[in-house]
Amino acid sequence: MLKLFKKSFWIDCEDFMVCPDPSRIREAIAAYCRENDHFWRFLGEDAVEIQGIVYEISCVRSAACRGRYVIRCREK
Repeated sequence: MLKLFKKSFWIDCEDFMVCPDPSRIREAIAAYCRENDHFWRFLGEDAVEIQGIVYEISCVRSAACRGRYVIRCREK
């Protein structure tokens, strides 16, 4: 399947001008899951399972947000 059609969501970074380190990325994803009552489990530095779906984690610079860094979770 093309990456374009895979389910993904973005989480804003606290300090949006600097790409966060892996521990801060994990904290942000855990906080997002707690807020939305989702079950999560980290499968490594670059993967997380949320509600039974495995997502690839990456920190990207968003052109739509004027160059801000966001955490992208995309279905594997």
